[in-house]
Amino acid sequence: MIVVGWTPPAGSRVGLGALHLAYYDPAGLLQYAGGVGTGFNDRELVRVRKLLDAIASPTPPAGMVYAGDPIDSAMHWVNPVLIAEIKYAAWTGYGRIRHSVYLGKREDKSADQVIRPLADPETKRKVFASHRMAESVDVEIPKRMRPKFAVPPVRRKL
Repeated sequence: MIVVGWTPPAGSRVGLGALHLAYYDPAGLLQYAGGVGTGFNDRELVRVRKLLDAIASPTPPAGMVYAGDPIDSAMHWVNPVLIAEIKYAAWTGYGRIRHSVYLGKREDKSADQVIRPLADPETKRKVFASHRMAESVDVEIPKRMRPKFAVPPVRRKL
């Protein structure tokens, strides 16, 4: 999986709470795949956090989409260049992994090699519209084409 972000640690945990992951679909869209918070020891949590700090980004990767529940507002984004080996039990209908375990960093693959079919191509997906997910926009994802432009967020009056 491609690492796209992380959430802060809680309680006595160090480094990070969970890694957040994505993959490319066959059309070339980066699809959010959920998080992984198990499989780390304290030493690995600190080591991975240092790697993440070096590739930090103020915004989500361009054009990344998700389906299902909104993404954690505490997310810290990174450039999608780090690959992690993840073991998981199943995929949800929204294309998120279930019961995931971190196995380690992958050095032998690049992000553009992490490709899998969508769990349910008919599921409506949303483009990440802002850093903290205050807004999102529904979009229809072409089945065989990558969109060539971003849809601006809908502004709501307060």
